[in-house]
Amino acid sequence: MCFKDPKDSILHYYDELKAQVDVIVVLSHIGFNDGGYGYGFTVYGDKSLAQKLIDAGKPVNLIIGGHSHTNMNDATVIGPTTIGQAYYNGRKVGRADFTVATNGAVSVVWNDLAIGVGEPQDPAVAALIAEYANDPWYQGLINQPIGYAQTDLLRNYNGDAMMGNFIDDAIYEYLNTDAVPENDVDLFFNNAGGIRIDWCDKEDPAGSGNWVWSSSAADCSEGLWVHDPMLLTYGQMFQILPFGNATIVGDMTGAQILDLINQSATLFKGAIQPAGTRYSFFRYSDALPGPQPWAWGGFDVCVTNKDTGVCEPVDLQRTYRVGTNEFLAPAGQDGFVQFKYMTNISYWGDMLNAVNAWVQANYTFENPYRGPDGDGTLDGRITRDGSDAGGSIVPITVLHHNDSHGNLVKTSYVGYTQLAAKIIQERAHNPERTLLLNAGDSFQGDAMMYFFKSAALGFAADGTPLPPELQTNPLLAAFNAMNYDAMTLGNHEFNFGKDIFTSLLGQANFPVLQANLEDDGQYGIGLVPVEDYVEKVVGPEGINVAILGIGNHRVPNYELPSNIPGLTFTNPILKAQELSDLLQPTNDVVLALTHIGFTENPGSVEIDNNVDTYMAANVSGLDMIIGGHSHTNPVYGFGPYRFLPTIVSGPGNTPVLINHAYRYNNTLGENILGLRPDGSGGWEVVSRAGRYITVALGDPEDPTLKSMAQPYVDLLAAYNNTVIGQTEWPIDALDAYTQETNGANLQADAAVWELEARNAIPVDFHLSGAMSNKKVANGATPDNPVMLKVSDMFSLMPYENSLVVMEMNGPQLKDVLERAYRNYYYYKYVAGYGGYSYYTTCMIDIDSGGQITYLDLYGEPYDSSQEYVVSLVFNGHEVDFNDDHTYYRVSTVNYLAAGSCNFNDSGVSLWPLDQIVNDTQFYVRDSVIHYIQDMGTVSPVIEGRLQFVSDATVESTEGDLSDFLASGDLESMGVFNSLMKKLQNTQKALDNGQIGTAINILNAFINELRAQSGQYITAEAAAVLIADAKWIINGLMGNGAGMIELQPQADR
Repeated sequence: MCFKDPKDSILHYYDELKAQVDVIVVLSHIGFNDGGYGYGFTVYGDKSLAQKLIDAGKPVNLIIGGHSHTNMNDATVIGPTTIGQAYYNGRKVGRADFTVATNGAVSVVWNDLAIGVGEPQDPAVAALIAEYANDPWYQGLINQPIGYAQTDLLRNYNGDAMMGNFIDDAIYEYLNTDAVPENDVDLFFNNAGGIRIDWCDKEDPAGSGNWVWSSSAADCSEGLWVHDPMLLTYGQMFQILPFGNATIVGDMTGAQILDLINQSATLFKGAIQPAGTRYSFFRYSDALPGPQPWAWGGFDVCVTNKDTGVCEPVDLQRTYRVGTNEFLAPAGQDGFVQFKYMTNISYWGDMLNAVNAWVQANYTFENPYRGPDGDGTLDGRITRDGSDAGGSIVPITVLHHNDSHGNLVKTSYVGYTQLAAKIIQERAHNPERTLLLNAGDSFQGDAMMYFFKSAALGFAADGTPLPPELQTNPLLAAFNAMNYDAMTLGNHEFNFGKDIFTSLLGQANFPVLQANLEDDGQYGIGLVPVEDYVEKVVGPEGINVAILGIGNHRVPNYELPSNIPGLTFTNPILKAQELSDLLQPTNDVVLALTHIGFTENPGSVEIDNNVDTYMAANVSGLDMIIGGHSHTNPVYGFGPYRFLPTIVSGPGNTPVLINHAYRYNNTLGENILGLRPDGSGGWEVVSRAGRYITVALGDPEDPTLKSMAQPYVDLLAAYNNTVIGQTEWPIDALDAYTQETNGANLQADAAVWELEARNAIPVDFHLSGAMSNKKVANGATPDNPVMLKVSDMFSLMPYENSLVVMEMNGPQLKDVLERAYRNYYYYKYVAGYGGYSYYTTCMIDIDSGGQITYLDLYGEPYDSSQEYVVSLVFNGHEVDFNDDHTYYRVSTVNYLAAGSCNFNDSGVSLWPLDQIVNDTQFYVRDSVIHYIQDMGTVSPVIEGRLQFVSDATVESTEGDLSDFLASGDLESMGVFNSLMKKLQNTQKALDNGQIGTAINILNAFINELRAQSGQYITAEAAAVLIADAKWIINGLMGNGAGMIELQPQADR
């Protein structure tokens, strides 16, 4: 079955309906608000549906909803759409009254009508129900004897429960004692909400002297009855498990089970009811704003050994066979999302049938159910420590975020001022035991961070002197006001060079960390200072916490040596182990604050295994890892990890919690460490749990930080709104991943102009791609040019890529361009891009007067031994790729030169870094600003700078040759005739089946073109014709799709 998007489904029928009716009503069952409603995945609700239809220009008049059991006293109105929902279970009836005016306008009045239990029944409906209820077959079914009990079966939604034990033990035993070993389980879980009734004894109200069943909790108590056991019928058992859920058996690891117990500890949907396992938990809540509980965690989790009966500590690495119901697995409903991890799932029929089978076979009148220990008492399989108000477990709260990339104030995106409000809110729950951490990449990424990067030096990026009160980076000023406990460096902290690095971070009033960083003194990290770790004493209990910092070891692949002089980036895993060994003996808690990325990416050839998940599994002594760099969205996780936070089994069966907080200040990570005395004067970490808190655009900003930021905002606005010129065409780099764009062309031309015209640095040509896939100045035409502002340049070029000039020979250029073709091939033709880095910058373009020609041999897999680059021509001169003595002055950007964008082999850049002649630190964005300011008006166009030859034939090559003669690119009729004769002879050879002869003639064609290139035929035209000929040769040799196009002349 295919369940389609609600909006799309409505739009499919909308126009047809609208033409026939006055009023459109949608009957919806997606819920009122956005959310999963416990179903383990996110759906949008009726309010969003209404807005989506309005945005599509297809509004409806009324949405009548369901699913979320929303108790609405009044309708919600969004634009022209009224939304109503009538609670659930017949407790309300909604009524909508429509008025349609003569002009077609529709008004809706909606009311909800409450239904009281004392109100009269409709006699016809009551009679119908009675007919079904008194049916003899039905009566026989519901009165069928199942088994006996001699203790009250009371539910406890939030803890240990006799009814939960009764049900779960029955299924657990049934699965483990039937004749089918495939459904044997180590443990079984049920959701508390799936068990729907209590069955307890009470004296017969009729005064018969007998005892009867009651479903009122007030009649329930612990212990064995003194009277005879009581019979449970099928009807009573059905009321316990009425949903018809199938029993599921599958695999889960111990780490996933521990995470499940953490989720249970929140009591979001009650305490999960177990069999074959025991656990303890704590949960603290208060009346303060923010999500509740504010602290929680599961601990002392054990699994019963079925051979010995001993409950053994859960083995985090072991794969257990787990039973549950199909409501929980594999969708992860009722918030128990850990069941999404269940694998090797099999289905074993209605859960009620399994319970009934076990009860009927084992709980007779002579041997009734008397509880798990036979004495009518609970066995303590679920133990809650303390209450909402507190308990013996001491919680430490760790708040964190990463990859802010600026974004200080709210704009069309959330800002740090909003995140700060969340931090203040959450810190208030546990003020004496809360740590605030940042995992790097903070001070680069938007216009504000660029403009104020040099604030500590007294001036803005454009040279504007700054008043003393603005001589701190604005985001750092906000961080200083928020009292951080530590920050680890991100790779982008190194973008602006050592002077910005040391002056900016030297103003931090909190520890700046990166242990896997060494400086021979040239860079000056001691001026900040950058430290390996920081130790804190937390709370009135004096808990010792160590925070070690691990930064990105891949920085040398992102930055040129000239930008990081004197720095060495060492192995993050080895350094983390070294520091953990140092810190663990004197600290109760050891946290790693990292910027190396969440987990391995099997689809990426760029990512090594030095990531957080690998660190957690291999470095002993860590309790928690707070990370950044990979921009991992905790909603979805990555790879085998379905969400964050996650628990990884560390050495010695130690759980290590890993959490990331996505990016751009849109998420706050919140983690809770639960500690208890270790008996030796220290503290033992017994639980590690966490969550993410999303920052929404509508969330309030912290007023203090907003006020502090305003002078920065005002000064930046003046800069951003500076008009730099105008364009006659939209500047478009949307397709820059796989083709020439006028946006990339503009950036390449401006780069050369910056170097040569402004700075007298000679350049033969420029090679790099667009800085982003954005578009500005929509609607620009020569008749109506569009003004360009500085802010447009930040849209097109958000990154701090600087220009570098190096001398390169033909073979070196060939290597770089062949790699550029590989990027093109995988970007265009391969799902997932072959695991290679995917950025527009990786698709190399060339400045005006240049042309790069490739053979696009798609149809066959990419082959690294195949040559795809035909030529590079600049200003009418073709580069000889075999000439290693002639050197050209080539400009590119530092990011590419360092080997990023796949331009490296095993970490060694393909660009000859030892041949750099000018490392300018001139940013491409500034170059484009200067260029447009100088030109006044720009008219960037696509000029054929990138040529991809595919599907060439002898006939199409003859056409290209004739076109070049007509355009003047080929000036000699004699040369034209000679080349055309060779093509005609090629076709004759093919018609006669003489493949070898045809190839020889085509090679002669190529040689003549090379001899005439730049003389009677332009180098650019010669390159295209050579590429045509090479394509045909490739096809004739059976290496590509070109052969398909080669047909004898007589068949045309």
